[in-house]
Amino acid sequence: MKSLVDWTYCKYANRNPFFPEGWGETDLIRHLLKKDVRVLDGRRIGPIRIEWLQSNIKNGIRSAEGRFKSPFIYKWKRNELLPDFAQQAYFLLLEPTAGADRLVIHFAATGDEGYSRRKMICSPLLKHGIAQLILESPYYGKRRNPEQKKAVLPTVLSLMQMSRAALDEGIALARWARANGYKDIMFSGISMGGYQAAAAARECNFATKVTALVPSHSAAPVYTEAALKTACDWPTLYSANPIKDMHPLLLMRKILSISDMNRQKARSRSFRASIIGAQKDAYIPEYSVEIVHDSLPGSTLEWIRTGHVGAFLLGAGLYRRRILELFESQ
Repeated sequence: MKSLVDWTYCKYANRNPFFPEGWGETDLIRHLLKKDVRVLDGRRIGPIRIEWLQSNIKNGIRSAEGRFKSPFIYKWKRNELLPDFAQQAYFLLLEPTAGADRLVIHFAATGDEGYSRRKMICSPLLKHGIAQLILESPYYGKRRNPEQKKAVLPTVLSLMQMSRAALDEGIALARWARANGYKDIMFSGISMGGYQAAAAARECNFATKVTALVPSHSAAPVYTEAALKTACDWPTLYSANPIKDMHPLLLMRKILSISDMNRQKARSRSFRASIIGAQKDAYIPEYSVEIVHDSLPGSTLEWIRTGHVGAFLLGAGLYRRRILELFESQ
């Protein structure tokens, strides 16, 4: 039985529905459906140049915020970029003043704006000499449209942009970190952030570690089968359906299946990864977590007896332990 807490939280936390502006540009939707599996082929992620904005030291921890122009680009009939308000990527770097050669790059969960929640989760790891980098996703926090009052993605295409851009930015940050003395790098995240962590590790051209709590293998089951299906603006999506002979729910599934991490060939044959699923999760189907595990050969999979919301509240300690254990084991 799925968590009643999950369903209740979904109902009250998402009173502003997802995708209130519909699907996004019709021609691009049709183009993506036509290319399907080949959408991600041949993608290149350019280097980034970081601008440091502010820095302070407290209790032996250096905290520094940086920004860089997102390397995300999708070559279509024109170059498809993030909107102007989202093109600057922001992140917070926390590291011991004594230095660190291990780094965790934390991706955001759905609706996870700013640094505070992830900072609370990851800060205890600093005492073990592990640096923490928290990336702000496009359309959230400082990267949100000034006219957007809530952390609600306006269109289906904006969700796809967000996910792909965050992956590109995380991989670019990992390359930057490696060039700046970090020898052991991990991608990590919860829920949507867990998907991005696993997908980024598969696409990175050098070995990284992964810790993912309640991840999905794709956005498709999240918005077409599970709790967030009830949080979409279906009246708008029905009326603005760009493919008239396709049911909007099927269209949603097909277009979001492009995010399936197995659509991109893994660059490694073996991964040091820890996957944690929730048995009563109403947001992420169990089979989706199992696909994440299968897509990372060599990873471990364990289950906690709670739902999605419970995993955030009760799984943080286990999540941190698995991060630490992966760094300490050889």
